[in-house]
Amino acid sequence: KMNNIELQERNKIQQQVLQLESFAKQYLTNEAITRYGNIKAANQEKALQIIVFITELAQQNKIKNKLK
Repeated sequence: KMNNIELQERNKIQQQVLQLESFAKQYLTNEAITRYGNIKAANQEKALQIIVFITELAQQNKIKNKLK
């Protein structure tokens, strides 16, 4: 059983992931968002790696068009 601090930390991390996803999805086509959802359902760790990578590229202005 998780204590209150662990629950707060988990909620904080979940919020950060949602913010990353929201930011990164701006750079994805609808089809890419669907594929991302499939990846997330199968492997959350891999999905997080993808979102972090897209966010890094976007912050470096390396994304010119939406990713397919």
